[in-house]
Amino acid sequence: MKEKIIKILNVSKIVLLLAYIFLDYAFGSKASTNFYSQIVLLILLGVEIVHIIIYKKVVLAFPIILLFGFNIYCIASSLWAWDSNLSLNMSKILFLLIAFTWMIYNALYRMKEGEKILIKIICWAGIIFAIYIICFYGPGTYFGRLLEGKRTGERINNVNAIGMQVGISVIFCLFIAMFENKKRYYAYAIIPLIVALGTGGRKVLILLTMGIVSLVIYKVIQNLRNSKDKESRKKRILIGISVVCIIVIILSGLEIANIRIVSAVTNRFERMINAFTGKGETDGSMEERIAYTEAGLKQFQETPILGIGINNSKYLTKKVSNRATYLHNNYIELLACTGIVGTILYYSLFAYLIWKLLKRIKNNEYAFLGALILIIHLILDIAAVSYQAKNTYLYIALALLILKNGKSVSWKSIMLHLIDSKLFYIVKDEKYLKLKFKYTMNKQLDLKKPKTFNEKLQWLKLHDTKPIYTTMVDKCEAKEYV
Repeated sequence: MKEKIIKILNVSKIVLLLAYIFLDYAFGSKASTNFYSQIVLLILLGVEIVHIIIYKKVVLAFPIILLFGFNIYCIASSLWAWDSNLSLNMSKILFLLIAFTWMIYNALYRMKEGEKILIKIICWAGIIFAIYIICFYGPGTYFGRLLEGKRTGERINNVNAIGMQVGISVIFCLFIAMFENKKRYYAYAIIPLIVALGTGGRKVLILLTMGIVSLVIYKVIQNLRNSKDKESRKKRILIGISVVCIIVIILSGLEIANIRIVSAVTNRFERMINAFTGKGETDGSMEERIAYTEAGLKQFQETPILGIGINNSKYLTKKVSNRATYLHNNYIELLACTGIVGTILYYSLFAYLIWKLLKRIKNNEYAFLGALILIIHLILDIAAVSYQAKNTYLYIALALLILKNGKSVSWKSIMLHLIDSKLFYIVKDEKYLKLKFKYTMNKQLDLKKPKTFNEKLQWLKLHDTKPIYTTMVDKCEAKEYV
């Protein structure tokens, strides 16, 4: 009976998580429609709580503790922040995101091959979202806009966010097709690929190019390692080089042919380069971002250790463009707002995860995928603020599931550790003993009418406190006393 309940709970969690990610992609950006995803998340949380009650254990991992450490620092930054309310509000959001990561990790950790499940959930959420976008505009209107070179998706969400959401789905589709030998996923990747390119995002083109080329190269290396025949190895090398060249030629050919779905992206890259060099036509948004970066670096020089408080970059951007926004660079954002301390706390998590994953990539393709996604994410942080983005925490949860180095801890042991920590030094002796007794002996301590030997010992601790006892338990002083 218990096994059937757990199986039902596992299936429910998979369906609910898929529904939540899709609803968050489609409706999460607007306050009026955000409640759809929130309702599903609450149901998912309820299911996971039931699961935890059955197991009577939760799963902890060092990176989760690091994340909560960063969150505590962000709360503390409100003490010296320019606007403490902004820091506290962001700290609340970060706490919910970290709790969300922990919940996903717990939900899938006990399942067999939880990392594969999460990859497919994110993959299918992106595919369904891409289909939804096309249906939202109507196929005729949508493809008409693409042929005109217009960035599409702004009526649903930020186009850059859409590009990254469906772009990661393309990478996961190709990974499943190449490494799980499910060739139909090549076809599944087509619709999200079209939608990703249709957003005209520079970041999504970097994601797709780096992701696809890296997967092909790793696949070739893996095949070479498994191949004993020298002739076969040569053929595989040639095939790998050919595939990479074909990808480059196709992208170049589409640009030369002035296919607007691609030229819209490459034109934005060209204007971005012009903004740095100061020559040719420039992108206004790029010039603004450069100004934000300069403002952030200047502030970092003034407050290098602790920063100006998390989420206080709005005051810096107001000086530059009269707009209350963020600095569009995660490194600069954290350096300016949290200083060196907060930046090290945050990025030490990624360093730890990537280091652990890279140690396993020789024989584990999932470790390679996890490391690849995190490395690309760090590269794209140059052009985006991601520390408060839900996708960031999904990737962290995936990396944790791939590593599988968590530890199942019972609620009883957690409470006992808390009771023995310095947090309980301010608690009165009687209250401390009652709590300790409850979680050690699984029953309430009766100090008014103690009956058992253990209960009487606790009573003596409170009421028989002769100073001589201190001398008796000291090895050196006890000898002199005797």
